[in-house]
Amino acid sequence: MSLVAEMSILGMSEWIDYKFTPEDYVASQDTVVAYGTYNGTYKITGKPFEARVAHIWKLKDGKIISFEQFVDSQTVNDVMR
Repeated sequence: MSLVAEMSILGMSEWIDYKFTPEDYVASQDTVVAYGTYNGTYKITGKPFEARVAHIWKLKDGKIISFEQFVDSQTVNDVMR
């Protein structure tokens, strides 16, 4: 699957310049946590946003087996209105 197709499935094609900017990483055995900010502009409203985010990856045998994210969803929701 192409990156464009994946972004479309995830709804990311609705955003302009959508990106994750990591500030730091913390690793412990089979877990890696990255925290930082998401930012971009919602195409429909033209409103920009910046939201705090944390990514958590679980690893097994050197491969990612799960991914979880936490984001300030109210900030994202506000620009979509």
